Amino acid sequence: EIYRAHSTSVLISRSLGDYRLADGVAQTSVSPTVVAVSTDGGPTIVAAHVVAPSQVTMPQWRADLEVLANLCGEPDVILAGDLNATIDNMQGLGTKNIGNCVDAALVTHGAALGTWPTWLPTLGGTPIDHVMATPEWNITGSTVLTSVDGAGSDHRPLLAQLSRAG
Repeated sequence: EIYRAHSTSVLISRSLGDYRLADGVAQTSVSPTVVAVSTDGGPTIVAAHVVAPSQVTMPQWRADLEVLANLCGEPDVILAGDLNATIDNMQGLGTKNIGNCVDAALVTHGAALGTWPTWLPTLGGTPIDHVMATPEWNITGSTVLTSVDGAGSDHRPLLAQLSRAG
């Protein structure tokens, strides 16, 4: 309520089934992480916002990424959000890019396109926003949307297309 940038939201289509918020799940340090668990066999959906790394917040930043790596250690997870980290920053946080989650932009050869800040071209920006999924999901496409750069956010949306593996 004090600072809008510290909010986290997730919208889940009814076509995916019924969801509830997970209780007792480890949280990121500053902005909330929303963990939605399916009540009828769908994927766990995680919406995350990791604290920005700075000289003061570096331990919190690393701990936030470890929280997400642990969430991605579970099966059937889709994670999305402002991770304030590049793929390189996540090295060593699991068997895949983070935990057991694979980055959609990396799979679809778009991981160098910056999502932040919007005032720089995508090739000059930093890719710190991500959509990731565990191996139960095939990543079939992703793109960084530049058409809404003037809409008020300093981050660009990342759109990813996933389908069930198998």
